[in-house]
Amino acid sequence: MIPRLVFIIVNGGACDEKILSLFGWIFLLLGVTLIGIGSLAYWRTSQLQAKGESATARITDIVTYHESGNRYSHYSQDSRRHEVYIDYRYHGQRYTDIRLDTYTPSMQIGKKIKILINPQAPANPTIPGAGILNLAIWGGIGLVFTILGSIFLKYVFADRGRHRLKKTGQRVTAIVSAITDSHVILNGVVGKIIKCYYEEANERYHFESAPVFNSTALHGLNVGDTIYVYVDPNNYSHYYVEV
Repeated sequence: MIPRLVFIIVNGGACDEKILSLFGWIFLLLGVTLIGIGSLAYWRTSQLQAKGESATARITDIVTYHESGNRYSHYSQDSRRHEVYIDYRYHGQRYTDIRLDTYTPSMQIGKKIKILINPQAPANPTIPGAGILNLAIWGGIGLVFTILGSIFLKYVFADRGRHRLKKTGQRVTAIVSAITDSHVILNGVVGKIIKCYYEEANERYHFESAPVFNSTALHGLNVGDTIYVYVDPNNYSHYYVEV
C-alpha cells in the first residue's frame, strides 16, 4: 500500500493557497539548506581525509542523553544523543578527553579506533567515513523536507493553473467513470479523486480531479453522472475538473 501524505492544518482551518505556498517555500529552502550543510561537512571531511594523518585513539567515555535531558556516563540502547571522548598521542603529545565529532553504534568504552588528525588542528580529530555519515544524516533529512516542499508547491501551482483554465479554457461535459480515494489526508478526511472522460471525434479523453475533501461537493455525484471540465483547446492534457 502506498503511504498516504498527511497534511497537518493548524486549528483545523482550510488548506489556504497562501499557507500552503508559505509552507512549501519554507520546507523547500530548509531542505536545500540541510543538504548544503551535509555536502559541506562531507567536503570538509574529504579534505581532511586527503591531507590528514592517521592515528589510533582509545575511547574513554561515551556520554548519552535522553529526551528528558538526563545525562549519564554509560552506554544505553534507548539513548538519543551520544558524546564520545577519546585519548590519543600525536607527535609525542598526549591529548585527553577530546570530544569526537561522530558516533557509531559499534563504539564502546575502552575500544581502540582509527582517527584522522588535521596537522593544523590536532585537537579536532574525526574518523574515516565521517563525511559520508554526515552527508547521509543531513542530506537525508534535507531530502525529506525538499520533497515535502516540492509537493506543497506542486499543488499550489497546479491550482493556479486550474483557475486560469476556468477563465480562459474551453468547457466540455464529461462523464464520471469512478470516484476513488486519493493518497492525501486533510484533517483526518481522505481526499476523493473524481475520474471522468470526454469523447470527441471518436476519441476519448480521460481526466482526474484534484483531491476533494468537501463531502457537500460530492453529494449526489455518482458514476455515470456528468461533470464540467475546462480544457486547453490546443492541449487536452491541461485541464481542470470543476467540483
